Amino acid sequence: MTQNSPSQYNCIFFDFDGVIADSVEAKITAFGELYDEFGPDVRRAVEDYQRAVPGETRYVKIPKFHR
Repeated sequence: MTQNSPSQYNCIFFDFDGVIADSVEAKITAFGELYDEFGPDVRRAVEDYQRAVPGETRYVKIPKFHR
């Protein structure tokens, strides 16, 4: 087994969602910001949907929001 040194990489990504930090509200806010230009009612609807269906993949949600 080869040991890799962190210095050989330009960057390292940590996927800690739900393990180290609860990022649910951050994701809800981020999805809402995507729809800011459509007004507060649309943003609120997107955020409410995010809270109601948290496990739905973004590949399903985003096309649904655009319709």
